[in-house]
Order: sequence, then C-alpha cells, then structure tokens
Amino acid sequence: MKNTTRTIGKIASLGLAGILATTTVSTKADDGESPSAGAADVSVEKETFSLKPSNFSVGTSWHSRYMGTYGFTLSEGPVIQSDMGFNIGKLSYNLWGNYDMKNGLNELDNSLTLNLETENFRIRPEFYWFTFPNTELEDAYTLGVSVQTKKLPVDVTFTAVQSYGEISHEGQLFQLKLSKNFPLTDRLTLGVESRLSYNNRYFVPDSGFSVAAIGLNVGADLGRGYSLNAGVRAQKAIDDMHGVFKDHAATFDLSLRKSW
Repeated sequence: MKNTTRTIGKIASLGLAGILATTTVSTKADDGESPSAGAADVSVEKETFSLKPSNFSVGTSWHSRYMGTYGFTLSEGPVIQSDMGFNIGKLSYNLWGNYDMKNGLNELDNSLTLNLETENFRIRPEFYWFTFPNTELEDAYTLGVSVQTKKLPVDVTFTAVQSYGEISHEGQLFQLKLSKNFPLTDRLTLGVESRLSYNNRYFVPDSGFSVAAIGLNVGADLGRGYSLNAGVRAQKAIDDMHGVFKDHAATFDLSLRKSW
C-alpha cells in the first residue's frame, strides 16, 4: 500500500491555464447612405467568431518544489515548468511541461478551456490530458469547471473536477479559493489567496478534506508584453491520506511570461 500511495502521489497536477479572448466589431446602423449632419451616430457591437489564433503566450518558471494546485507534492526538489498557449475565440489551448532537475522531463499536459462570462460570473469548463514521459505511469484525463465571482470585494472561485483513467481512481475533487489583487503602483500588483480542497478519490484511494493552503505573490508588468512574478505558498495537510499530502512551510517560485 505504501508503494502504491507513493506512485499515486506522483501523478497528479493541474496547471493553469486559460486567457479570456473576445473579439468584437462595431458597425454603423444605417440604410446604406451616409448619416446626415447632426444625426445621432448609433453603433452596435456584435460579437464574432474567428478561427484565427490570438492571445499567444509563453512562460517559464522555477519552483523550489513541485506542489500542485490541489496539494499534491510531486517533487521535493527544484523543477522548471514551462508552457505555451493561444486562443481561438473563447477557446484556450495550453501545453504545459514539468522538468525535474534530477529526473528530467516527467510530465507533459494538454488542456482546453472554454472562457465564458455573465454579468456576475466567469465560467471555465476545462479538459486536461496528463501524460508522463520517461516514466511507467499511464495517461490520465480530467473534466472540470470553475466558477468565479466578478463583483464581490474578494474573488471567490469554486472548482469541481472529475478524473478518468486507472491511476486516477476516477474520483472527484472540489476546491474553494478566495483571492484578491492589490495594485501597488502602475506596474506592480500584490496578490493574496487561500484554498481549501475536498478530495473524493481524486488520484488517491481516500475521501475527505485534504489540504488548506495560502499564497502571496508580487507581479510586475515589464512592458512590451513581458511580466515577472515572484511568489511563496504554504500548505497544511488536513488529512495526509496515507502520506500523499504533506505540510509545507514555504514553497517559492519565480516566473517570466511573454504575451502578444
């Protein structure tokens, strides 16, 4: 059981991914003739769909350990994580990889995110395909959705994920996240967040509240589409689920991104 649990604990992560892409075009309301002098200029915004990719981005980051979004500690040593992505309309694609400084490339994930918005919420249905090159682990898949508030003083995000594949135990994970960004200057932003996760056989054979985590980061807009981010996170294992989830006083990361 101990060896099985160690294997399970090494194969889960969800990266991030998804940038909102909305293309609009303005058209003048007329009958084919130029409006007369003094007439009101009426514009109507229509949302159009285009197959042309947009919102390209590439990024790379250094992490003191590989601690996943949902609390799985997948490496106790330093890792390099890189990604690239683009949008087609409201659909975002992202390719993400993890390079362990000791063991080399050991994870490569593909994700698709649909970026939807209402007046009060951001809604993100997501599909992930996890692969594990240079390991004996089988592929895994997840389907999930996250809903984030837009008008509250603090951003509240609820995420629900279903996993597929033998190594994933085909379970569910639910997470509540509270976050807030504070502008420090025109180019500097301070971000704070907290997370609470409930795991129902999601890549582990157990169920219950798994981890609580807090994070702090400072982001800098470097201009010309470049951004730099430095962060620190800590987590507490509410239930270690046979040693899968661990306490961490601090995990550090530094990332650089280019968008255009």
